[in-house]
Amino acid sequence: MSAQQPGYSRRREIASRRREHAVIRAAGECFSQYGFRKATTAEIARRAGVSKGLVFHFYGDKKALFRAVIENSLENWTLLSDFRASETGNSALAELQ
Repeated sequence: MSAQQPGYSRRREIASRRREHAVIRAAGECFSQYGFRKATTAEIARRAGVSKGLVFHFYGDKKALFRAVIENSLENWTLLSDFRASETGNSALAELQ
């Protein structure tokens, strides 16, 4: 039975990351559409296909979730600018300008 445990744990971790990514994506959509004040955690959870409790489990409150969305967006911009810079030979900063 212990031989199955590492595989099981890995699958749970992957599923958890997928749900967390779905929450970030749904939150980004809701914040973009409604703004911070009018976006609700209930709507974010519905769009992500998770419970509202799981949203709070991952982030604690709406402000922390908003920060996570911003950080995720910045990471994506950084990755994109680094990728484009590697293709063009420019600096990543030049790609952002």
